[in-house]
Amino acid sequence: MLTSIRYSDNKKVLGAEIIKDKSAKYSCEYCKKETIHHKSESQVRIGHFKHKQGASHCPNQTKETQWHFKTKYDILAYITNGWGNKLKHIEVEKWICNNSIRSDLYIETSKNKIAIEVQASILTASEIKRRTDKYYKNGIAVMWILPYDYDRIFEPKYLGSHYSDEDNNRMWKREKVKLKEMEIWLYWANYKKLIFWDLEHQHSDGFTVVEFSEYKSESVDFRKDGMDHYYEGKTSKTIKTVSKVTNNIPFDKLKISFCKEFNAPYRSYTIPKRKIFTYDDGEWKNKNGR
Repeated sequence: MLTSIRYSDNKKVLGAEIIKDKSAKYSCEYCKKETIHHKSESQVRIGHFKHKQGASHCPNQTKETQWHFKTKYDILAYITNGWGNKLKHIEVEKWICNNSIRSDLYIETSKNKIAIEVQASILTASEIKRRTDKYYKNGIAVMWILPYDYDRIFEPKYLGSHYSDEDNNRMWKREKVKLKEMEIWLYWANYKKLIFWDLEHQHSDGFTVVEFSEYKSESVDFRKDGMDHYYEGKTSKTIKTVSKVTNNIPFDKLKISFCKEFNAPYRSYTIPKRKIFTYDDGEWKNKNGR
């Protein structure tokens, strides 16, 4: 976890922003047990906290990757530096909804409450549904962030010798991207969009939204044993086509959307009523009307 409570002044502190002090003591915000501050001089690994070895299980005692730590901190810095003076409150690793969920970032504006979930590990569809539903019932909008992998969204294509070198060296949106089950749930919940964060800032300094469409295999017709045969292409349940990529979306261009419950196509579950924090330039919603 990035945060702990400092004994000396009872303040919640970020491990990345305080110096390493062996005499200082810290405790877990949830279970109140002692935690240890880990911070290397090389700063290869971002400063964070861990429970003492052998401590009993605590909901804060989860295995988090460096990508998760760094992304939470990066988004916190991005929003704070750009819009912090316009927010009522912003906090990392905030326990909300009667201490039943720890949001990676929690934000309060003059009108809304927003939770940002940074998701690198795999969650079950039922767990995402539980959290989304819990947020909705507590009047909180949620945005799920995934790690941005440029090569997963774009691919090189050789178009042929009659095309220019510039065209043949371009990266093209992938026709086929296989989504994990967690991503498929988010795809339907977010109007066929997924939201990403480029931690290295190679392609985007703000939020990245990728819009997808259903992928349908090619139809096949052939002749066999003197008869014509035709097989119509099928819509894939897990493979989607990249339709549009929007980079550098600033925080203040994201909006809250209230969404109805519906049955997820090709799935046995429903997408519940939800309040999502997302980007909507109007094109997809006008075309699809959900």
